[in-house]
Amino acid sequence: MGLLRAFIGLGPHTKDLVRYGKKFEARTAAVDQFQWSYLMRPAADPKSREIVVFLHGLGSSKEAWVRVSSGLSKDYHVVIPDLPGHGKTTPFDTNMNFAADRQARRLHEFFESELYPNNKVHLVGTCMGATIAGVYAAMHPTRVKSLTLMCPWGISMPNLSVTLSDVGDFGKLVPQSPTETSTSDVGDWRDRVTASSAANLVHAPRVFRALAVSKFSKRGRAHEVLQKVLVDMLAHPTILEDELHRIRARTMVVWGNQDDVLSESCLKVIDEKLNVARKNVMIFDKCGHLVPSDKPAECVDMLNKFLADEELSFTFALTKQESVMAF
Repeated sequence: MGLLRAFIGLGPHTKDLVRYGKKFEARTAAVDQFQWSYLMRPAADPKSREIVVFLHGLGSSKEAWVRVSSGLSKDYHVVIPDLPGHGKTTPFDTNMNFAADRQARRLHEFFESELYPNNKVHLVGTCMGATIAGVYAAMHPTRVKSLTLMCPWGISMPNLSVTLSDVGDFGKLVPQSPTETSTSDVGDWRDRVTASSAANLVHAPRVFRALAVSKFSKRGRAHEVLQKVLVDMLAHPTILEDELHRIRARTMVVWGNQDDVLSESCLKVIDEKLNVARKNVMIFDKCGHLVPSDKPAECVDMLNKFLADEELSFTFALTKQESVMAF
């Protein structure tokens, strides 16, 4: 009974780690100024050079991907890092710049240290992690074999999402200089987003919830750093859009049709500016912003097919409500 009580008291991602993470190894790596924390699941064939790297979203951690990544084919090595400013990767320093391009450079240094030299990787990211994955693919096109972007931040919205429409002063959080936006402004906006979104979102999105719940404010330094991450992201709100033309890897874009944080209208912009030879989009029905949490089994099936380069078409449906389209 004591063990059961302890399990019930764990956070959702910790439960996933207990349930699905038996094949994963917890590792650390000292790279430049960071002590990276990451999970690794070796491929069934130790000689395999197929590597899938999963990148989590804002306010999340590597454990968020354990459930989905555990269902991936054993043909792949799986690597899931805590991105700088998150999880157990240290240091937590508010003087650092956490913009997506800076994070992509740090990710490259991590790859150079921990992965096979000059090896191509499959990159999978959600929200902030998708933005970093996309920017990385633009910066290092010869190092990315495939790219999966789930509800990426950094794309302009022809139609504002419900959440951003409800927040009238979103524009003031896009600074004209690195110091113009204060963390107090972000905190005020964050609280308003949380209050206005509660009745609208399929699930309270971790991108805001993790910043707003009262117990989070007790985490001290980590909380301050996370606010700095948000400020740095807002400093260049179209950072991924501006780099789409440089991406060369075959790409899958995934969205939830009930994502009230980042509007589905971003797909039109991506279609216009992503010039890769092969690109697909999957829109999950009855799915919010947290695609891996809302549709874990469907994500597993989609990723296994996409990574294996199997043909995706309208006839490939994971449930009756979902569809796959080619741009």
